[in-house]
Amino acid sequence: MVCCCNSCVVCLTALHVFDAPRWCVQTMLMARLLIRNTVDTFLDWYLGTKLDLLMNEHQVVRIIRLLHGRDACVV
Repeated sequence: MVCCCNSCVVCLTALHVFDAPRWCVQTMLMARLLIRNTVDTFLDWYLGTKLDLLMNEHQVVRIIRLLHGRDACVV
């Protein structure tokens, strides 16, 4: 069984110390990979849509007008 660099310790510990079945370890590692990829994809999409909304011209103009004249605003 070939493990990823980050998962080598987990694989070896599960297989040799706890005598977990190989299919169980492979299933857990696959689930971990799928969950991580799903969450990363969702966050990329969510943050991208929020940035698109923020960067619309009327939003930028509104933000500049709100900050105009504020002493704490340093440009």
